[in-house]
Amino acid sequence: MDGDLTTEEIRNALKQFNKNKTPGDDGCSAKFCESYLNLIEENPIPLTAIKLSKSLRKGIISPILNEENWNKITNWRPITLINVD
Repeated sequence: MDGDLTTEEIRNALKQFNKNKTPGDDGCSAKFCESYLNLIEENPIPLTAIKLSKSLRKGIISPILNEENWNKITNWRPITLINVD
C-alpha cells in the first residue's frame, strides 16, 4: 500500500460488506461505520498514525448448527465474528 488510505477507498471497502450481517464483538456493523463516514472525511488520520486496536486483531469463532441433528459433528460449521471499525 502506497500513501494514506483515501475516503474513496474506505467507501469502496464498506460497499463490499453486507449491511445486514451481524457485527463483531464491538457491536459496530458495516452499516453503522458507513453512516459515520463523514467524520472520517472531516478528520483524516494518516495510516502511519494508526495502531490497530485489540478488537481489530481478533475474531470470535462460534459453531453454527447446519441441520437438526446436533449430535453429529459434520452438521456444524464455524462462523467467525470480526470487527469492521
